[in-house]
Amino acid sequence: MSLWEQISQKLANSVGWECKTQYKLIGNISPQCQEYIHSLLENKEYTLNRRDEIEKIRKKSRNFIVKPQEYPDSTVDVFIKKPDGTEMCIDITTVKPNKKEFRALKRKLLMWSALRFSQDNAANFQPYLITLILGKIMNIITIEGRMTVKIC
Repeated sequence: MSLWEQISQKLANSVGWECKTQYKLIGNISPQCQEYIHSLLENKEYTLNRRDEIEKIRKKSRNFIVKPQEYPDSTVDVFIKKPDGTEMCIDITTVKPNKKEFRALKRKLLMWSALRFSQDNAANFQPYLITLILGKIMNIITIEGRMTVKIC
C-alpha cells in the first residue's frame, strides 16, 4: 500500500466513509460495452462528456448476466463508499500521462464502470484518476476532464 493510499484511507475514515485499498472490482464487460469503449477512444473528434459516457455504459451493461470474473487492470488503488451509497474508485499514478497513456488510463476507468454496472446497474459509481508529480498531487483527472488541486 502506497503512502497516498494510506493517506486516502485515513482521510476517508475520518469523515465516516468506508475505504479499502487494492480493491478488486469483479464483474463482466459486455461485448456492447467493449465496442462502445473502443469506438469512443478511437474517435478523433471525441468530446469529453462523463455523464453521457457513464450512462451509456450503464445501459450497455444491463441484462448481461455472466459469472463475475476478475479482469486485468481491475485492481483499484482506493475504493470509497460514502454513507449516501456513492462509490468512488481511484487510480493513483505517479507520472503525468501523455496522449497515448491517457487513452489507456481512460479505458481503465471506463472498464471499471462496466465491471461495476454489471454487478449493480443502479450503483452511483464514480471512477477517478489522480496523477502525482514529484510526490505532490498536481491534478485529479476524471473521465470528464481535469480539476486542479493545490497542496500547501
